[in-house]
Amino acid sequence: VWAELEVQPAAWVTLRSGARVAGGSVGAPPDPASGSPSVDRNFGAIVGRGSLTFRPHDVLRLHVNVDQGFRAPNLDDLTSRQQVGPGFQLDNPALEPERTLTTEVGVRVLHPVVRFDVWGFATTIDQGIQRSIREGAVCPPETPGCASARTTFQLVNATDRSVLLGMEGGLTLALPRDVRVRATASYAYGWGPDLNGGPERRPLSRVPPLQGTLQLRWRHRATGLTFGGALR
Repeated sequence: VWAELEVQPAAWVTLRSGARVAGGSVGAPPDPASGSPSVDRNFGAIVGRGSLTFRPHDVLRLHVNVDQGFRAPNLDDLTSRQQVGPGFQLDNPALEPERTLTTEVGVRVLHPVVRFDVWGFATTIDQGIQRSIREGAVCPPETPGCASARTTFQLVNATDRSVLLGMEGGLTLALPRDVRVRATASYAYGWGPDLNGGPERRPLSRVPPLQGTLQLRWRHRATGLTFGGALR
């Protein structure tokens, strides 16, 4: 359930605010053969967002956005007891939801010939769900594959905050003879607590590297016939 309010106190400024009520329930019966316990959990949260848009010129937009996020652990997070590569994952029915706060600033130029946008963001993650190595002695006796694995780990909630920073942008040019060029680029980097006794901070997993796209397109005005190519 969500609601959003938009207010335009002047022609050059727009304010938006909103809230979302999120709730979920997850349940799974026990599995005596493997020793897996039952799961019966309910999750809920209220999160909000706000944004401010300035239009100092007809083609220029300045944006500031603040968003809260909420993600409850899913059935796989809570109950998975499985081989993952050379390691073995133990279930954790006590996981708590992750919460995020994202602040984003952006500049957009909207012109018939040139369209340009660049954004920067910072996201903090509280109680982030991460892997933590466990000693082999914690392997359930009903799961023989656990003890023979190279490493044993479990998903847990990090006690310290994680941070993700990034930038992204795009440029579109409308060239003569109905040729259009589009280029984009993005980069992100994140770090968080090391849950395995290493340094105080370590890079976050699943953060994509520097990447971008380049697209070239020609479209015939009368027939709509289009030729194009893209590089990613």
